[in-house]
Amino acid sequence: MSKLAVGTQLDGRYEVLRLLGEGGMATVYLVRHLGLHSEHALKVLNPELYALEEVRARFLSEGRIQAKLRHPHVVPVTEIVTAPVAGLVMDYVPGQTLGEHLRSHGAFKDLAEAKRLFLQVLDGVGEAHRNGVVHRDLKPENVILGADSRGQLLARVTDFGIARLDEGGRQTRTGARMGTPYYMSPEQVRGADKADARSDIFALGSILYEMVTGAVAFAADSDFDVMQRVVSADYAPPERVVTGLEPSIAACIQRALSVKPEDRFQTCDAFAAALRGGAPASPVAQPVGTPVPARQPSPATSPAPAPSRTGGAFLVFGVLGVVGVLGLLLVTGAVGIWGWRRVEARQEELQAQAAAERRAAEEAQGRAAQQVEAQRRSASAELEATRRRAAEELAAVQRQAREELAAAVERQRALQAPPPDPRPRFDDGPSGRR
Repeated sequence: MSKLAVGTQLDGRYEVLRLLGEGGMATVYLVRHLGLHSEHALKVLNPELYALEEVRARFLSEGRIQAKLRHPHVVPVTEIVTAPVAGLVMDYVPGQTLGEHLRSHGAFKDLAEAKRLFLQVLDGVGEAHRNGVVHRDLKPENVILGADSRGQLLARVTDFGIARLDEGGRQTRTGARMGTPYYMSPEQVRGADKADARSDIFALGSILYEMVTGAVAFAADSDFDVMQRVVSADYAPPERVVTGLEPSIAACIQRALSVKPEDRFQTCDAFAAALRGGAPASPVAQPVGTPVPARQPSPATSPAPAPSRTGGAFLVFGVLGVVGVLGLLLVTGAVGIWGWRRVEARQEELQAQAAAERRAAEEAQGRAAQQVEAQRRSASAELEATRRRAAEELAAVQRQAREELAAAVERQRALQAPPPDPRPRFDDGPSGRR
């Protein structure tokens, strides 16, 4: 794609200083306001994507969504420019992303610092949720670690490119998966229309896992394997990865990564309270169906029990108990079979999708190979034709040179021949006398 050159002006108010980064959808530049001389980040949608109406609508929606959020831990969009390209003007936050920090430094050695920064992320995402905004693509790369006036790291959430406003229409088609596989919730794996604020809670749990362990919770060799691990909660418990990890942090991660949304923290505030130690990290199990002891009659009025009735009652209760256990086993087995079939169906669906993607890749590779071979043959044919033309031209030049050389030799011989004798000649007789 063509990049904006340094010095390019936008809407006559901003000037491009340098390139900050490139992504699959957009490019980010550092720009300066010509009047205020303040520096900002400019996010420009890639030209090949800006022509797509759905992508363009989502991009502009991102600007409207982030413009609604005014919070110390959210990077706000302050303006939109339109010429020579459309872009979102945002606050410029110097520093690394959380992803870059984890790749260069590994897990946080200071857990108190990790908790402090993560609580800031929870605060920013919680503000988005309170405004009806679900991010749906939270990951370490979308958290910027800048510095405050005292030099302390400050976390700010950005890139609401696929966020959704609960009050508006959904712009993602039903059934499409949106998000980054490593941080997607199980419901996002099944379809983007199922995502809500609790999906962000799941992604936040994955981010906290990575901050304290230095490892990706659901890492695998392929997207299919990643999604399979997500839907089955297949990850190494953080307390096993990091010896001596605070039990409260491990419990918070475990609850945030629950497969069922109703088993997770329901809000960022609840997550933060549990992490600070102000609330239980796991749901408190409420007793269900606890029998209440019947009041015993006083000895004075209690009738003597009849042995035969007591034995009959025990027999009836025993039979009912056996029947109940058998029924429970049947129901449990049916539920288990139903759940297993659902898992198998999901696995088959993902396997079919992966196979289709492999076939498409192989077909594309075959087409590319055919194109390369056709280009090679065409180039060879052109080279052979050029060689023949050059040989013919060389032969013609050589013939012409030989002819000119032969003509020159003849001329040279003519010049070197003795001139003819002008005197008349007479034939001599036998004696040589005339």
